[in-house]
Amino acid sequence: MKKTIRDFKLNNKKVIIRCDFNVPLKDWKIIDDTRIKNSLKTIQYAIDKNAKVILLSHLGRIKEDQDKIKNNLKIVADRLSDLLAKKVIFVDEVVGDKVKTAIQNMRVQDVVLLQNTRYEDLNDKKESGCDLEFAKELASYGDIFINDAFGTIHRKHASNYGISKYLESGIGFLVEEELAKLETVIGAQDRLDMLSKDIIEHYEQRADILNGKAMIVCMTRKIAINLYKEIINKRPDWKEQVKVVLTDNNDDPTEWHEIVGNKKYRDDLATEFKDEKSKLKIVIVVDMWLTGFDVPDLATMYIDKPMRGHNLMQAIARVNRVYKDKEAGLIVDYIGIGADLRNALNEYTNRDRDKVPDITAAYVIVKEKLEVMRDFFYGFDYQAFFSSSNQLRLRTLADGINYVLSKDEEEKKDFIAEATALSQAETLARSILDEQTKLEVEFFKGVKVGVNKITGKGHLTTTEVNQRILKVLEQAIQEDGIIDIFKAAERSNPEISILSEEYLEGIKKSKNKNIAAELLRRLIDGNIRVFKRTNLVKSELFSQKMAEIMKKYNNRLITSAEVIEELLNLSKEVVEARNEGKEKGLTDDEYAFYDALVKDPNVLKEMQDEVLIQLAHELTETVRNNRTVDWDKKESARAFMRREIKRLLRKYHYPPTKADEAVQTVVRQAELMGENYDIKISDEKSIEMQHGIEYSENDFESLSMVAEEGEKYTIKEDNN
Repeated sequence: MKKTIRDFKLNNKKVIIRCDFNVPLKDWKIIDDTRIKNSLKTIQYAIDKNAKVILLSHLGRIKEDQDKIKNNLKIVADRLSDLLAKKVIFVDEVVGDKVKTAIQNMRVQDVVLLQNTRYEDLNDKKESGCDLEFAKELASYGDIFINDAFGTIHRKHASNYGISKYLESGIGFLVEEELAKLETVIGAQDRLDMLSKDIIEHYEQRADILNGKAMIVCMTRKIAINLYKEIINKRPDWKEQVKVVLTDNNDDPTEWHEIVGNKKYRDDLATEFKDEKSKLKIVIVVDMWLTGFDVPDLATMYIDKPMRGHNLMQAIARVNRVYKDKEAGLIVDYIGIGADLRNALNEYTNRDRDKVPDITAAYVIVKEKLEVMRDFFYGFDYQAFFSSSNQLRLRTLADGINYVLSKDEEEKKDFIAEATALSQAETLARSILDEQTKLEVEFFKGVKVGVNKITGKGHLTTTEVNQRILKVLEQAIQEDGIIDIFKAAERSNPEISILSEEYLEGIKKSKNKNIAAELLRRLIDGNIRVFKRTNLVKSELFSQKMAEIMKKYNNRLITSAEVIEELLNLSKEVVEARNEGKEKGLTDDEYAFYDALVKDPNVLKEMQDEVLIQLAHELTETVRNNRTVDWDKKESARAFMRREIKRLLRKYHYPPTKADEAVQTVVRQAELMGENYDIKISDEKSIEMQHGIEYSENDFESLSMVAEEGEKYTIKEDNN
């Protein structure tokens, strides 16, 4: 369900409200201010919530400079000031320094109206053409975006559709009220009765086409539920055949829960609906499954929801896939989308306007997302990827991954989101793309998968990367000085030296230092996770050090070369820590308790180390002897364990002022010790490295190292 302005905390937030101030003018006077008045409720609400209100609107059409004179929003600012009984600050620009200054100087409850957004149409139609850079600039002025322009909300313009891509968004009261009126009419009981009869009659005539798959698109959740009930009332034997696909909501009526289910239920429905042999034939949706959901044998779509432009094209693409004997899908229109369909076709394609090709929407998205990708990689030369050399392609991919990793976290998230959208669209539109475009898309897809792989947020799959590129990677992996660490860690020969001196030296010389830093971070982080299973104090210490290093790196306080140096030093500390206990004659468990006892460094000033070592021996034995089943979950057993620990501390004259904290730490360490004894991780599930680095099999699935061309890194086998 779309968020409304009430769902946001507006206090001291910069709230951009898209209004419809397209009022009729005569002789430079407003002859009807209804549209201004319709926006007052939303604007006043934001003022009352102590927001900083920034208003956007268009006025008329701007085709040449002289149109600016008669379509200047200054006249609206004056009228709005009268209606609000407060001064509305007018800025005679849409973007630029004046706008930035005005917004920087805003106080809570201030209202700023920017100039007519269509002024920017004189500059390559940035507004009506939904220029994303222009939309991003507008979005940068606010924290929250509220669309309250009901008359223009369907248009794919920068000031409504574009901004919503970059800001958390919702609707205002005017849009909410208009949608409620529309829902009342469309969701009337008598109408749903007639609609369900017609859909049933029509479907039964087409049930034998392909596998009889159909989708019904409703306007709201309530209408979808009520239509489902009408259909089931008329066809009780269709309960397995018809399902509703909606997100679950805690505010839903109780009776809806059985119909809607949870996320797992929806995932199961998705799998079932894609199965050509399943009993599920008809799904009723509102927003879900209208984009990015592919069921090739879907033959019929019943549309009972107002849709325009991009959203309409996306919905139609669901049903219009060419599949087996199906050359096109059938759209049954109950809401009157004919004119909107023609407008959408005019907007999104210059050919085949008398029909709706299944790939039109996807093709448009590919072109749009390619521009976004090119902007993101502005200044980065990836032309070598188009060469016939596998080595050059692989090297360019590695450089591209390194380039993305050099960006901040928000930019990396934006890249992943946009590259994912590009990949999804390209899957549909691939048949009409030229070879150069296909290869360019493969570059961006390959970079995205590489970034996900290295940062641990994804795995290589055939749907992510074209099989041809995967083969290129496999062929060139040894030629170009690349090591896939996880491939070297197969179960048949688990003991390998990854952090050898040669390997560490190779990391320092790596050309793509952002990749090297990320991989090294993951290696060390894996070892810290091992410490967390056995040594609480050390894991907390190393985790804190890791966080401090990465914080400096992410804030650009140190370079990629410097972060590698610091991470290498930390890795040496991690390795050395595993040997410290052995030097004191302590087992891993005993050394963990020793660390718990000396967590406060002042303890070492008050007690001899030999005494602490003896205390750690006896403490470990006491915990083992008093550890019963689920002792850590029974308060009486925990209390007994604490008493025994305190008794030992007193016996060895442990500093009383440090005792309480020591007891807490020792108990927490004892709980970990219990978990480790219960789990008994087998050798087959873990891999111990020569230098003490330890990993489960899955930890290796997404690690790889890109090093300087020509550098050779060997993987040493330990056959002892």
